[in-house]
Formats: sequence, C-alpha cells, structure tokens
Amino acid sequence: MSLADAPPVLVAREGPLAILTLNAPAKRNALSMAMRAMLAEAFEEIEGDAEIRAVVLTGAGGHFCSGGRSRRDGHPLPCRRARAHASQPPSGPGDGRIPRAHRVRD
Repeated sequence: MSLADAPPVLVAREGPLAILTLNAPAKRNALSMAMRAMLAEAFEEIEGDAEIRAVVLTGAGGHFCSGGRSRRDGHPLPCRRARAHASQPPSGPGDGRIPRAHRVRD
C-alpha cells in the first residue's frame, strides 16, 4: 500500500482504549474533508461501543495537526464564514465582515 492509498485516519483499539491517528504526515496531518468524514464515522462507532472508556487522538509523523486543509487539488476550499459574510451588508464600524474586538477593562 502506497502513502496515497493509506487511510486518512488509522483506528486501533487496546482494551477499553480507542486510538485514532491522523494519518497525513506529509501535510502535517492537516484536516482534509476525507479525514473529517472518517473521524466522524469513527466517533459514531466509538459512541455506540460501551466497552470503550477513553479515546486518544494523535497524529502520525511527529505532528498532531496543523489545522484545516485550505486547498483541494491546488484550489482554495470555499469558506462558509466568508460566504455568509460576503452576502451580508455592513452592520457597523469597520468593513462589516469581521466584528471589531472590544477591549475589556478591569
């Protein structure tokens, strides 16, 4: 099996422990859509297994996770938040896309 054929998430079980390993070390385990789907399936399966008492989420290749993957086939992935903000008119100070931070005083 080549790295391209390897599953995006490895699932192992050691007694009452489930171990989920993010398996894209070349991309520092950035969360791809396939990885997210497989994690959701694994957690659903774990939730239905009364013998599993704990879950360890880890990453292959010395990295845990570098965040969400922002590209697919060289093209940026659409961002739900950006689409939602782009369709709304400005609602206050600033450009209306990202709310301004408010300083909290002691």
